[in-house]
Amino acid sequence: MPVAQPGSLARRAAAPPRPRAGGSRVATPARPAPQRPRIAMPAVGVGAAPPAAGAAGADYSSDPILQAANQIATRNIGIAEAAAQAARSQALIAYGYAPELAGQYGDANTEGSAKANTFSTLAQIAHNHELRAQQLDRNYGGNLFFSSARGNALGEEGRQTLGEQSAAAAKLQEFLSGISDKLAGVKSSEGDRVYSAEQDAANRAVDQALRYGYGAPGAAAGGAPRTAVAAAAAARPAAARPRVARPRATPAPVYRRQP
Repeated sequence: MPVAQPGSLARRAAAPPRPRAGGSRVATPARPAPQRPRIAMPAVGVGAAPPAAGAAGADYSSDPILQAANQIATRNIGIAEAAAQAARSQALIAYGYAPELAGQYGDANTEGSAKANTFSTLAQIAHNHELRAQQLDRNYGGNLFFSSARGNALGEEGRQTLGEQSAAAAKLQEFLSGISDKLAGVKSSEGDRVYSAEQDAANRAVDQALRYGYGAPGAAAGGAPRTAVAAAAAARPAAARPRVARPRATPAPVYRRQP
C-alpha cells in the first residue's frame, strides 16, 4: 500500500468529515439570528402629553389608530356618564325628597320631581305611618286614649316607621354606589384601552424612526440619523453573534506496508 504524504494528511485534517457509507453527516449547529436592540420608550399614562420628536422619543400624537382609540374612549365614557346620571336621577325621584340628601339630587328639576312624587318610597312610608296611627287611635279610644298601653303601641309603631326609613335609605345608597362603581369600571376599561393604544403608537413611531429616519428637521446629512431615537440606536453597539464550536476532524489512519 502506498504511504500517505504529509501534505495530504494536513488537507484531510482541515477538510470537514465526509459521510461514510451507511452513516449520517455530522450536523452543524444553526446560528441564531441576531436580534435588533429595542429602544425603550417612556411610559405614557392616560391623558399625559406624548414626548416631542427629537427629545425623549418620536412624536406619535398624530397616529390615526391612537386618535381613533381616544375618540372611542371619549364616546364610551360620555355614554356611560349620561346613563349613570339618568339612573341616579330616577332612583332619587323614586325614593322621594329627604333634606339630608339635598346635595345628591344634582339639579332643581330632579329635586322638584322628588318632592312632587306622591308615590315615592318615603311618601308610602309616611302614608303607612298615618294609617297605623289612626288604627291605634281607634283601638285605644275612650278611656284608653291616654293610657300607657296606647303610648307603648305608638312607640312601637314609630320604631317600625324609623326602621322602614332606614332600610329604604340603605337600599338607595347601595343602588347609587353600584351606579358609581359601574361608571368607574367603564372609565378604567377605556383608560386601559387608550394606554395600550399609546404604547402601540409609540412602538410604531420608534420603528419608523429607526427604519426611515423620521424626526426633527435640521439634522445632519450624510446618512446620519435624524432623530434622538435613531441616534441612540446607532450609538448602541451591534449585538455580537455567538461563536459556535465546530467538531474537529479526526485524521485518517496511515497504513504502511510491512517489510
